[in-house]
Amino acid sequence: MSENCDSFREKIAGFFGTDLEKGQEKQIQEHIKGCPDCAAFETAMKNEDEQLSSFFSGLQAGFARQEDEVVSAILCIETSRKDHVIAKINSFVDHPAFKLTAAAAVIIFVAFYSVQTLNWLYDLKHFMDVCSVTIK
Repeated sequence: MSENCDSFREKIAGFFGTDLEKGQEKQIQEHIKGCPDCAAFETAMKNEDEQLSSFFSGLQAGFARQEDEVVSAILCIETSRKDHVIAKINSFVDHPAFKLTAAAAVIIFVAFYSVQTLNWLYDLKHFMDVCSVTIK
């Protein structure tokens, strides 16, 4: 192993991380052809790079699956909450006391509207009586 091997090993590591300048790749390849230690180092780096790539691609697939599961769980929770709220509203509306209260509210509204209409008609009749007296 020559004195330049240390600097070449740093460059070989950069070779897999694509941190090399143009032209350095050819220089590294020439050194590896003549240096069995650096060739073994390059092979070890290739193996390590392949193993890490394989490991992380498996992790990415696992993360994507877990992300899908979390999103599905959130959607289920939201759906169940909505269903729960709708069920509560339906049980409230279907309760006999609610129906009785709603009927009473309608009766009160109709009675109030009728009284107001009668008052308006009475005022109109009174106005017409006053107008007819002044015209005569």
